[in-house]
Amino acid sequence: MTKINKAMFVKMDDDQIMYPKESAWFQQVDASGNVVPLNESEYYQNDSFGLKTLVTEGRASFVTFAGDGMQKTKKADILETIIPFLNQ
Repeated sequence: MTKINKAMFVKMDDDQIMYPKESAWFQQVDASGNVVPLNESEYYQNDSFGLKTLVTEGRASFVTFAGDGMQKTKKADILETIIPFLNQ
């Protein structure tokens, strides 16, 4: 991942398909069923695949959109969030 210029990771706030929905942001569930924040995961701390580098260098964006993951992305989300990100 360290070779890419930037990345946007999108989570749907009411996702019923991905479990946990935070996995869209590379978070995971521990043995007790609690969501482990990204920065506390072993693979992030060890920068196993370069995500930590992207985050610390400001090349990663984490965005939440309203919806359940099966809905179409709203035009406003595309125009106000995705297009400006791509034009950076």
